[in-house]
Amino acid sequence: MEKLQLGRQNWFLVLVLTLGNLQLVGQNYSGLQNKPLPLVNNTATLSTQLFPEVNGAISRLFTRFDGEDQLKLVMQYAGYENTFIRAEVLDHDFKQQREIPVVTGQLSGQSNGVELVFSLSQNLPAGTKIRSSYVKITISKGPNYLGPHTPVRTYKLNKAWIAGSGEVAYSNQPKYNERTASSRTPGVSNHGTGALTRVTLNPIGSAGLLTDGKMKTPAKSIKSNRPTTSAPTPETNGEITTNRPNGPSRYKLSLWENIRADVDFKFDDISPISLELYQDVNLKSRHFYFIPSAFNLQWSNKGGYELKNLYGTAADEGQAGAVRMHATLTSGISTGEIAFIKRLLDASIPKNSLTTETSLKPLPINGAPKVNFTDELGSLYNIASDNVSVNVSSDISKPIGVSWSTDSRTRDEMAVALMEHVGINGAMVIEPMGDSLSSMRIPVNININDPKTFGQLNLDLKKWRSQHWVNPTPYPVQLNYLHVMMISEEGSFAPYIYSWDLGQQSIPVNGLVFFDAAKMPKWIDRAPNTLRAWLGYQILPCDACDRAAINSTLGGTSASLSQEITFELFDVVKQTGAQLIQIHIRSHQADPKGAHKVELANSLRITNDGTFTAGPLFIGSHQTPDFEYKLSLIMPDGTQYQADNWHRSNQLEVFLGIKNITDQLPTFSLNQEQ
Repeated sequence: MEKLQLGRQNWFLVLVLTLGNLQLVGQNYSGLQNKPLPLVNNTATLSTQLFPEVNGAISRLFTRFDGEDQLKLVMQYAGYENTFIRAEVLDHDFKQQREIPVVTGQLSGQSNGVELVFSLSQNLPAGTKIRSSYVKITISKGPNYLGPHTPVRTYKLNKAWIAGSGEVAYSNQPKYNERTASSRTPGVSNHGTGALTRVTLNPIGSAGLLTDGKMKTPAKSIKSNRPTTSAPTPETNGEITTNRPNGPSRYKLSLWENIRADVDFKFDDISPISLELYQDVNLKSRHFYFIPSAFNLQWSNKGGYELKNLYGTAADEGQAGAVRMHATLTSGISTGEIAFIKRLLDASIPKNSLTTETSLKPLPINGAPKVNFTDELGSLYNIASDNVSVNVSSDISKPIGVSWSTDSRTRDEMAVALMEHVGINGAMVIEPMGDSLSSMRIPVNININDPKTFGQLNLDLKKWRSQHWVNPTPYPVQLNYLHVMMISEEGSFAPYIYSWDLGQQSIPVNGLVFFDAAKMPKWIDRAPNTLRAWLGYQILPCDACDRAAINSTLGGTSASLSQEITFELFDVVKQTGAQLIQIHIRSHQADPKGAHKVELANSLRITNDGTFTAGPLFIGSHQTPDFEYKLSLIMPDGTQYQADNWHRSNQLEVFLGIKNITDQLPTFSLNQEQ
């Protein structure tokens, strides 16, 4: 068994048993991908509480990748400093399956998550099918140590495997570690504290034909993804004899339609500037006007998120003070971005030395734009329009400031929406100058975990081969592609996008990447017609990162947000002989608005002793947990015992022993069942 430990990092530790880099197909083979695994039991719960061997807790285990012969699980945890982990898959009899090697490694305690990668043995005959029922995780003081108080957790898996399907290609690249990478790449950046990951570039389509120093035409035009709105064809304005601009017209020049690529792109994947430019009324002026694609929450790797709140003074004694929330939103448009679009513009229109140079400017508008968050803030959060204020410039490329007043509970409810990838959304409405164009709407979004918040990840063409790339976002990212845009050297304007597959590599927060670019010609970096290189990526789920983002923005409210209740049963099922135990839960805190006492939709259905969670409860920053639960006992012969009264608790941890059962179910007699 091979163990690869990838060093210290802030968020992520990756334990890998595979050789080199894998490219996998047949995803979600067993239907497990992106799903949490339910806990089956938690061995030695009482003893580990009273006499803990190691300190820590596992909060979640979910499937990141479900392939035919590979499984990637992510375990999120807290604590467990300088401890050892052993993870193994089991059959339906809870016996270890030798066909899938055990994963082992060390937890530093500085991480909030660990990725566990299981691979089916390559020595099995092709077509061999195996099913794994459970995965067991043991965390101990040392390797191969199992003491009386060692925490062991078993999760239901139900994973199907198949060997030698012919659909998994193994790279023949050598094994790789940080030491060999540093020796091969001089001038390594000292930024970042995460693990080093080797990412191999594999050309897609026409990118694989760029070996002779000449450009090749990509397979398809991406104009089919263009928005459905169309623009009329400009007419010759022969009556205008000067080059003086007269303002925007209704005619558009689309920089989108002529782009050719080998992969699909969305309309706003290329630039935060819309690729449809408005021409001046006087075509001879060669003036063009742009609008932003959208406005998103402003973020920088130095300053963090521009989303804050301030607590006001309470109006009356005993009442909570108002919360003033403020967000700065940006179009992401910089001088470099404008220069990039201008190069596309200059290449797209006929060159004529007798005419004036092209000019690219923001679309001029009448008055200040109107930013409307009122609909969503009003309908979802009951925030009146007079409690919302907007600070916006007449230059539509400048940032927007949005503020609103609410209470602590609504603030917490908004924080939940931000963590659940829902966000807070609105629109900017602008009135273009002149009579040619009608009003326009530009999306405005507040999100903490959306790629649009972090923007395009561009590569420095002078340094990216010799220096390690560092994940600049506060989330783990999945690298999907490396894209390069070039202008065709042919007579007609033809921007080409060449793409290299990055194998969907997961990069932790502050993680380092060494790009193995052997299959990407170096002349591309130096070519004068190379406009840009950037990474196609997505943000990976990370509960700890969500909480950290909320802590940094809304003043530490994450501890008061969505929380779960833990029930631990001490030999209750064993001693009662019950076939099923049900636990019903109700609370005002089960309603995000706190307006009604509601019962959780799914009661706990327990068939064995152990640890079980239920929720969520939305607990305010100055509140304690407050909920009620009711027990039901169903015996193998169908006899049911149900509590007459709800039992109240203000603790998120509830411990149930046989005394709790006899107290809450007075009609149940332990002696009669025995």
